[in-house]
Amino acid sequence: MKKIVVIPVIIFVAKTAFSKDYIGAIEEGMGGASIGISSLNGSLFSNPALYSFNYIYTVEFLGFLQNSPSGYGARASIIDTASSSVSGGLAFSYWEEEKGPVKMDFLFNLAKSYRFIAGGMNFKYHMLRKTKKDDSFLMDFGLGLKLFKEYLYIGVVGENVVQNGLRDEYVKKGVGGGIGGNLIGRILWDFDYIRREDNNLFRGGIEFLFYHGTIGIRGGFSREDEQGKKFGVGLSIYGPKLIINYGFSMFLDEPQTQSHILSFIFVPIR
Repeated sequence: MKKIVVIPVIIFVAKTAFSKDYIGAIEEGMGGASIGISSLNGSLFSNPALYSFNYIYTVEFLGFLQNSPSGYGARASIIDTASSSVSGGLAFSYWEEEKGPVKMDFLFNLAKSYRFIAGGMNFKYHMLRKTKKDDSFLMDFGLGLKLFKEYLYIGVVGENVVQNGLRDEYVKKGVGGGIGGNLIGRILWDFDYIRREDNNLFRGGIEFLFYHGTIGIRGGFSREDEQGKKFGVGLSIYGPKLIINYGFSMFLDEPQTQSHILSFIFVPIR
C-alpha cells in the first residue's frame, strides 16, 4: 500500500495557456513552483506524474477570479491512486476573460509509480468557443523521482508537446524541470524552470506548516520574459477529510493584474 504524503502544489497564471492559467489555489500562493512536489489535484496541471506516489483519492472544486483584464473560471477534478495499480485523473475547466472567447478543457490523465520513479501523461481536449473548428487535442508528459524517502523530489515535464487541430489560437510548447522537498516535515519548498520556446520562466516557493500540519502559510515568486515578475501568498486549512485553500498573486510590473483562487479538496481516502 502506498503511503500518502500531502505536499501542496503551486499555481501560476499565464494568459496564453488555457487550463494551465490556474493550476490551483495552493500553487498560486507559491508563485507557481510545482513541478518538483505536486501531489494533489494541481499535479494534473503542473507535473502529471508525481501524485501517483501517494495512496489517495481526492475531489477538488476550484473558483478563479482575475482583474485587469477581468476574468473568471472554475474547475472540477478527481485523482485516484487507490482503485488500481495505474493512477488516473479527470478534470473539466471553464475560463472566460473580458473581450475574449470562452475556453473549456477536458483532461484525462494516466500515471504510474514504481518505487522511486513515476511517469504520467495528460490527454487534453481544448475548446475555444468561437466555432467548432477551434477545438484541438494536446498532450503533456511528466516524470518524477522520489529520493531519500520524501525529503527530495525531482520533476521533468513537457507541455503541449503533441498538438492537433489548433487554428485560431497559438499554444506554446514547453519543457521544464523542478526540484523540491520536505524539510523536517514542516517546511515544503520548490524551485522550477520552464522554457516555452523563446520565453523563460523561473519560479520558487515555500510553505510553513503549523499546529501539527493543520495550517499552511506560503509565499512564492516567479519571473518570466513576457510577463515580468509576480509574487504570490496563500493559506490552507488541512482537515482529515477536507482541505480549504486560498491563493493570491499579483504582477509587480502591473499591480492591477491580480488573481484570487479558492478551492475545496475533499479527501475520502487518505
